[in-house]
Amino acid sequence: MTQEEFNAMLAVGIAQGLPGSYYTSRFASGEEIDRLLASGGIPTGGTAWDLLRKVSDADGDVEWTALSQIWAQLVNVVHISNPNLLDNWYFLDPINQRGQTEYTEAGYTIDRWLKNFGSSESAVLLTPNGLKMNCSTEMNRIVLIQKIEAALPASLKYTISVLVTDVSGVWKIGGAFPDSPLLQIGLNTMTFTAASPVSGLYFWKSSPNADDYLEVSAIKLELGPIQTLAHKEGGRWVLNDPPPNKVLAIAKCMRYHQVLNADRYVSHRFGLGIATATDQVRVIYQLPVQMAKNPTIMTEGAFRLNHNMNTPASSTIPVEKVNLVGVDTQTVVLRAYGAVTVGDLYDLVPDSSNIGRIILDANL
Repeated sequence: MTQEEFNAMLAVGIAQGLPGSYYTSRFASGEEIDRLLASGGIPTGGTAWDLLRKVSDADGDVEWTALSQIWAQLVNVVHISNPNLLDNWYFLDPINQRGQTEYTEAGYTIDRWLKNFGSSESAVLLTPNGLKMNCSTEMNRIVLIQKIEAALPASLKYTISVLVTDVSGVWKIGGAFPDSPLLQIGLNTMTFTAASPVSGLYFWKSSPNADDYLEVSAIKLELGPIQTLAHKEGGRWVLNDPPPNKVLAIAKCMRYHQVLNADRYVSHRFGLGIATATDQVRVIYQLPVQMAKNPTIMTEGAFRLNHNMNTPASSTIPVEKVNLVGVDTQTVVLRAYGAVTVGDLYDLVPDSSNIGRIILDANL
């Protein structure tokens, strides 16, 4: 079968609705594929899916490598893509609910990515070319981590691919698998069989130079032996898929971190409640996305209570503080303190001079 015949078959298959996943429960061995090809067992008049089904239905042991050549052809021709098992992986436009452009302290940075240590010599920065990790002094230092909530199964093959836009020093990717090769500018890939469940991965560096840094535009962790993050067009790497849908991407991230009134709107309402004493109102807030676990709460800025939901400033009451009364993964119950009338209805809103927001953290 020639490349032209294969391409024609592929075009027909796509027009008829090519399935999204090409990994079936069992695969033919390389010898069986050779036998089928030699015997003319793969038809030249069918669809691309006919070709894959014919090969995968052949008798033989399960082998990831058996279809690697055909799978690679499919990727090269139509830039097929597997699901990305990482969240917030597109660093040219990441979800960044914390809102900073530079992170120097230990803790979470852009959503789902944890800076492993705080230091004046280390930073995570958002740049026009991606996410930049600086680490200038220590050797063998894990810099940035993503933890996976439900660990991925062991004994399966996975591929990691990362697009590096700039690098200085010795940087690698590590986790429940062998460390990656030295990361270089361009597309870096590594396929491995997980010896233990994959609970996350991390960027780390092992050179002590004063100018060590790594800048990355995208990263992908996927099932199987072939990378489907990017392909080359001319002299540059292009993503197989469009950039992530921001609405879906932020919904995934809100499972671990939610900022109520993230954009600091003065008209935002945090919830409605009834005064249970002369100095407090209990407010219930239903979360838009269920969180991974019961979150902790932090408040920023100032708040007021609208009496009976009236909006003129003269009808609002200053709030001394906001406390967490109770929480589960979907509902937050707050207590706002101010001079109120027992039994009356109040709306918790930001103060217009120091617009408040509420931060819920359920990170792993």
